[in-house]
Amino acid sequence: MTSPSPADAQSPPPQGRAWDVSRAALEWSAQPYLGVRAVGAERVRGDSGGLLLANHQSFLDPIVLGLPLNRSITFVARDSLFRIPVFGRYLRAMKTLPIARDAPATAGMRAALAAIERGELVGLFPEGTRTADGSLGPLKPGFVTLARRSGRPVYPVGIAGAFECLPRSRKLPIPTPGRVRVVFGEPIAPETVEAAGGTMEIVALVEGRIAAAHAAAVRWRETGEEPTGVDAAGEPG
Repeated sequence: MTSPSPADAQSPPPQGRAWDVSRAALEWSAQPYLGVRAVGAERVRGDSGGLLLANHQSFLDPIVLGLPLNRSITFVARDSLFRIPVFGRYLRAMKTLPIARDAPATAGMRAALAAIERGELVGLFPEGTRTADGSLGPLKPGFVTLARRSGRPVYPVGIAGAFECLPRSRKLPIPTPGRVRVVFGEPIAPETVEAAGGTMEIVALVEGRIAAAHAAAVRWRETGEEPTGVDAAGEPG
């Protein structure tokens, strides 16, 4: 499979009524309740597809990532969730991609790659599971194929505070009010991904950028000082 050139990039398809309604409802309810604030969202291009990679703090992560953006995110979810009455229909309306755990990994990668090529922003949590203590865990290399073959930017993002609102250990999935901070780091260009080398080098590159964005989000939450940005080297500024 060959990577598309930037000239082949397609504009994002319409977000859809489900996303528009959900975002409006969440801005009214979840945003003030969770205290979501973000910096760097303007770094996410609105005119082409891309890969959004963030640390995984909570079931709230898709919400806190989507609220600061002016475009929808196509997330990946296990196919069993689509069998839940009403919720499954909602996931489909939100353009969520079903991935079967017992299916070949290439099937899920093809679906996500096709979405990026259609101009969609595909969101993944490369740790593979929610954090147990709020820290960033090691990344799994499954995203590397998408980063290499899509020919689109990779957007590293750091989330802080969602874990405190709804930790993995909580038996009832009811969030408490909080102060969630989201930092969109410096995008990683397709050429930078290619130049990084092998799979583990690309994982290390992305992990470093997510770690820098996460550290900036943690400091912002703890000190109240909004970060001025995350520079091209991945260091908080």
